Amino acid sequence: MNDSVLIIEDELLIAELVKMNLRMRHITCNVATTGQEGMEMFENQNPSIVLLDVRLPDTDGWELCKKIKQNKPDSVVIFMTAATQKKDREEAEKAGADDFIEKPFDIGELVSLVNKYRKY
Repeated sequence: MNDSVLIIEDELLIAELVKMNLRMRHITCNVATTGQEGMEMFENQNPSIVLLDVRLPDTDGWELCKKIKQNKPDSVVIFMTAATQKKDREEAEKAGADDFIEKPFDIGELVSLVNKYRKY
């Protein structure tokens, strides 16, 4: 597992903003815009942290999180989502997510969250 971040987010503007801010802080990251692309990148790149949107065009983020955790249980999955109800947090927990940040989020808060889980 390498110390990189995989961003799986279909809203390109959000994905690029997150990527730019992480790279400015010398954190290696890549972007996938669909669940299928994200899973392929996850398997090929072996990132230590996945930033995952719940609503993707081709799959459900909850299911993708379960697949990631089954594949590599020590991977960190952080949901970035506008799905903010109590049931959404419970669903994230059931899927195996390590953390959850609500959109719209402060980019500094997201960077702090990523740093909390980095293995340096």
